Amino acid sequence: AELGRLTGMHAVFGKAMDYSGGGYGEAILSRFPLEQIKVHALPAPENCEPRCALAATVQLGDDGPKVVFVGTHLEHADRSVRLCQAGKLSPILAEDNRLPAILVGDFNATPGSPPINVLLAHWSFAAKDEPQPTFPSEEPRIKLDYVFYRPATSWKVVDVKVIDEKVASDHCPLLV
Repeated sequence: AELGRLTGMHAVFGKAMDYSGGGYGEAILSRFPLEQIKVHALPAPENCEPRCALAATVQLGDDGPKVVFVGTHLEHADRSVRLCQAGKLSPILAEDNRLPAILVGDFNATPGSPPINVLLAHWSFAAKDEPQPTFPSEEPRIKLDYVFYRPATSWKVVDVKVIDEKVASDHCPLLV
């Protein structure tokens, strides 16, 4: 809410777990109003931090198309949990398959890894020809952050940039 206020943008938050008297999860900021907000819990055993995917429908301008925008952050330590979470994303997001969709986030997985390959069965990868490293932000060496989209025919990727930003996060922002 505070980021929305400070930026003048529409803001929504999806809580994955309670944390320090508040919540921990996903947030979306948009210059366009956000509708049909859904928080999708992702599978996690008791020994793993709860994770979620936050989805919202966005109408791009007064007469523009509607799209579904989804942000997530997959398990970092356990490969099998991360693979299971990636496998659940497409089925839970298929509920509104009639609209074009964008799926973004920290997937904690490198290009060609099983979680990314599972997602590529249903999604296109915006930077497939140039998977630039995004982590750690001090000296990026690993690609962990992605922008996926579907259907492929609804989108045209014009540019992909990793932003050199070392303060806001331990990951560099990805601009597509």
